[in-house]
Amino acid sequence: MRAVDFACCLLRRMGSMDVSPTEIKVLLALAAGLRAADEIAEQLVIRPCACTLCLRKMEKRALVHCFGAGQYTLAPGGENKVAQLLSFTV
Repeated sequence: MRAVDFACCLLRRMGSMDVSPTEIKVLLALAAGLRAADEIAEQLVIRPCACTLCLRKMEKRALVHCFGAGQYTLAPGGENKVAQLLSFTV
């Protein structure tokens, strides 16, 4: 698979998922190893309050897990979403 094919598949999947573009970015940031809400907000250039609200909303949907003050990790549901996004199947 060429990079352009992967990019097209990624964009198509992003448009058909039941998560917002901000939620997708935050899920990918968590998958990349970021844990702190303020660090995620800084890296994604979004307001810290918007990032925290997004994380709390996703926690209620069992996509992320909060394990301390402002510290998050992917829950199995979030891992599934990331796997769907980054799947190399066409």
